Amino acid sequence: RSFIRSTIDANESEYLRDMERGFQRLIDDTVKLRPLLSQLGDKVKVDMVDTIASMTSPPLAESTVDRKGSSSLLIDTGALIGSIDSEVKV
Repeated sequence: RSFIRSTIDANESEYLRDMERGFQRLIDDTVKLRPLLSQLGDKVKVDMVDTIASMTSPPLAESTVDRKGSSSLLIDTGALIGSIDSEVKV
């Protein structure tokens, strides 16, 4: 999906920096792996929801806007945003 790719593209350097810092904390034994990965997953989740909420292109057809009652892309019932989650398996 485009919102996944655009979220990663826009935040890749920040995610890499956060992972580097986190893994250093892991090496220093100041954090455990599961909470570290959960925190990163939560950050990506929030960023993906923000990406979806801010999407404006391509514009919806007027018939779609009339049917939905909104010009928001990828937001109709809220099911997509509600389904975005992160899960850590270690």
